[in-house]
Amino acid sequence: MKLLLSNKKPLRVSQDHFLNAFEEYSSSAESIHISTGFVSIESLQYLIENVKAGNIPYLDLTIGMHHFDFFTRAQYDAALNLASYLNASNRGTLSICVTFPYHGKVYTFNKKGKPFAAIAGSSNLSALGTKNAYNFEVDIAIEDPQILKELLEFQTQLQEKACVSFLEWQPKSFNENITIPGALKLSGKDAADYWLLKKVSQYLIPLKPEPKSNLNVYFGRGRINKKKFIRPRPWYEVELIVPSNITSLPGYPYKSTFKVITDDGWMFPCKTSGDYSKNFRSENDLCILGTWIKGRLESSGLLKLGEPVSQSILENYGKDHLKLIKTANPDIWLLELSKK
Repeated sequence: MKLLLSNKKPLRVSQDHFLNAFEEYSSSAESIHISTGFVSIESLQYLIENVKAGNIPYLDLTIGMHHFDFFTRAQYDAALNLASYLNASNRGTLSICVTFPYHGKVYTFNKKGKPFAAIAGSSNLSALGTKNAYNFEVDIAIEDPQILKELLEFQTQLQEKACVSFLEWQPKSFNENITIPGALKLSGKDAADYWLLKKVSQYLIPLKPEPKSNLNVYFGRGRINKKKFIRPRPWYEVELIVPSNITSLPGYPYKSTFKVITDDGWMFPCKTSGDYSKNFRSENDLCILGTWIKGRLESSGLLKLGEPVSQSILENYGKDHLKLIKTANPDIWLLELSKK
C-alpha cells in the first residue's frame, strides 16, 4: 500500500497525491470502476475528454450522493453528457445510487478482467482534473490481490443492488443555490454593513465575450501531462482583461490585492496584475470570480454548460459590465452585477 496526501501549506509532504496516482494507474488500465460520493463539473469534463481521447478505454462510474443532495443544473448536464457518450460509444456506464446515500470513494483499475490496483480514501471525483485547492485529502493506493478482489466485488454489488442507470433516472429538483468554494457567504446584516461604507469612486469593468479568454477561458487549450492525460480548463475559470482607459483612472487598484463584497453577499479576495494592471481576477483561484459571474448567468437560465458566454446572453441578462466600487476602507471594495 502507498499513502497519498495533498501537499498544502503549512504542511509539506513527500508522498504522491491522488491525481498523479489516478493517471499513473489509468495509463495501464483496460477499464476503470469508480464509486464516489460527489462529482463536479470539472471532474466529469475530465472523464469525458479522456474517454474520448482513449486514455480511459472503458469506464463504470457510480455517483452516490446527488440523488439525495441534488445536482446543480450544470452538474446534471455534465453527468448527462458523460452518460450519453458512454452509452452511445459502448465505452462504459454511469449509475446513480437511489437506495441510500453512498459517501464512499473507491477507484479500481483493471486489466485482463482483474483489478491490479485501487485507490480508496477521502478524494471525491472532484479531485480529478483540478488542483483541489480547498480540501486536504488522504488516500491509500492498494495493490494487494485479495483486497482488490473484495473492493471490486463491493463496487459491483453497489451498482447492481442500490443503483439505477443515470439515463433512466430523473432528478426531483435541482440545487439552485450558488456555492462558491474559496468565498465566504456573509449574513445579510454583515453584507449590508459593508455596502453602507462610504463610496469613494467606481469603475465599470467590461465583460467581454471573447472566444477563448475573459469569460470563455474554458474554451482555451487544456493542459496535457506527460502521460497524455487531458486536464481541461475549468468551466468556471475567468480572468477579465480591463482596458487601459479604465485602469488609468485615478484610484483604480494598481497591482494590488483586496477583498470584494458582492451585491449578493459573498466575500472573496481579488487582485489586479499585469501590464497597466489589466488583469482582474480572484486571488489564488480564477474559478472564484468565474463561479460568481457564470453562476449568475446559469441561475437566470441564460447560460448552459459547454456554451460560450455571448454578447446576446449578456444583453438578455441586462448587464455587460461589473461595477467595482472603492470604499473609504482601502482594503474593502464592492462588486455589483445586478440585472437592470
